[in-house]
Amino acid sequence: MRVFRVAICLYPGVWASSAHLAADVCTIGRMLLRPREESSLRFAFIAAQPVIEAASGQRLQAEPLVEGASPAVPQAELVVLPSLSGAALRPGVAVALAPWLRAQAKGGARMLALTTGSWVLADAGLLQGELATTHWAFVSRSESQYPSTQWMAERRYTMSRDGQFLTAQNASAGTLLICHVLRQRFGAMFGDRVFSSALGEDDALFRAPVLALASTRAHGDAAILRVQERLETHPQETLESVSRFAAMSPRHLRRRFKAATGITVQQYLRHLREEQGKRLLRGGGLGIAEVAAELGYADAAAFSSAFKKWTGMSPRSYREKAGSMSG
Repeated sequence: MRVFRVAICLYPGVWASSAHLAADVCTIGRMLLRPREESSLRFAFIAAQPVIEAASGQRLQAEPLVEGASPAVPQAELVVLPSLSGAALRPGVAVALAPWLRAQAKGGARMLALTTGSWVLADAGLLQGELATTHWAFVSRSESQYPSTQWMAERRYTMSRDGQFLTAQNASAGTLLICHVLRQRFGAMFGDRVFSSALGEDDALFRAPVLALASTRAHGDAAILRVQERLETHPQETLESVSRFAAMSPRHLRRRFKAATGITVQQYLRHLREEQGKRLLRGGGLGIAEVAAELGYADAAAFSSAFKKWTGMSPRSYREKAGSMSG
């Protein structure tokens, strides 16, 4: 079985709580995997030195990047850059890690920065021309230090169009993004279970539609971003009603939405309803007629017909399958 490796980077001034958050989410994932599969998810703390002093003064143990004359850390599928204290934010903040980070990115690793960890990615030259977010208190400094990156103060998370570079504004968004990567590797049901177990609640941030279409947010059109957010929380909207919300004609909205996201409004709504329907069915709290109403369908029959076209199975069969996999 192919191993999914997660490398959690440590550097001077890192917040230990941020690094341990990533480790805890991975540990929960290992616990939820079947016994024969748990070894397929592995994580490790890595650093340029075997011991790193965190922002709190705590000394953290790590696997060194180089052992003797050979690389000690294999290629990862996910590299996590935890947040670090404001006092540690300076050019060259993780210069010893930069060549390794660039090599990991070149090898195809996902690069995920938690709040101020985005400085490390930017300092390594990996966020040039990309959208990124960070802790609100450091947006101005980030813009001054790394002007080639588009810093989005209002965004809870960002994702590049190819899905390789991800940044989170806060811990909840960071947990969401880790689970997003895990759900792509181990399945949507697994990602949902890890997230709800990590936060202990069905957090409003974690909605499968947002994750499934996150790469369509890699643009700078603020008006279209508001439309996307509106549709994600109101999947029962129509082109006409969301046009009124956006104060645009339907024709102008169609053209502008396609230019920004790469897909049409109708395609976006279809994917939203499909993923939101799956999430609501997995949750088990609503009947099929209630799920249909949530998504804007006239009745359960209309929703069931559409759902079967999307997935090849009825809503009831999907719910039963989801229940057997989570048991």
